[in-house]
Amino acid sequence: MKKCIVLLVVAVFSFTGCSTMNSSTGTGLAAAGLLAGVVALAVVAANSDGYSKPYYFDDYVRENGAPAAHYTASNGDTIYSFVKPCSYSRGFEQTIVTVNANNRIENISNPQTCS
Repeated sequence: MKKCIVLLVVAVFSFTGCSTMNSSTGTGLAAAGLLAGVVALAVVAANSDGYSKPYYFDDYVRENGAPAAHYTASNGDTIYSFVKPCSYSRGFEQTIVTVNANNRIENISNPQTCS
């Protein structure tokens, strides 16, 4: 949702600058719009770590199916194992997903991949 709002603000600044490009104020607004766009992209890139946060386990299950097994760690996190067969070779791919008490994903790793 935040990304949509940032993109809307960038678009408004850009269109305002482009519509009044013949005046010196229009050039300043265009530069401000460009600067706002660069800042917005920097903020979005800084918050990106491979998957969107907050990324909830329920969303992961909707996209990838049910886990094959689950375990509870000593710190209270739940560790889920997803296993699926390789499509182009014998074997399987395993994905380990660590979920905290708030149902948010803490870590995703692939100890076994299809080669």
